[in-house]
Amino acid sequence: MQLHMESDAVIDEQQRKISFKIKVLRQVRRIQQTELAQAVGISQTHLSNIENGKSAVTLENLLRIRAALGCSMGDFFTEIDEAPEKKSYSVQDVLNVLEIMNKKE
Repeated sequence: MQLHMESDAVIDEQQRKISFKIKVLRQVRRIQQTELAQAVGISQTHLSNIENGKSAVTLENLLRIRAALGCSMGDFFTEIDEAPEKKSYSVQDVLNVLEIMNKKE
């Protein structure tokens, strides 16, 4: 029983990280929730629940989100503080991230 509970905790933590990455990747690309939700075929409320960890994202929706954001599946699993090898960012992407960070302060 203990092993099952620990594996559930690992899954929950990974889901939380994926949810956060969806939100970050959307914001960096300056895409509104309504736009992404429409492209994926889900409601804005459901996307908000996914991004805030209130709803789990299905594999099907994750694939649709990946396509709409123009990123790789690996982008959802890379830690925020890890820079993927050979990944380049545009100046605009960097400026967008800095702007988002400044808004949170």
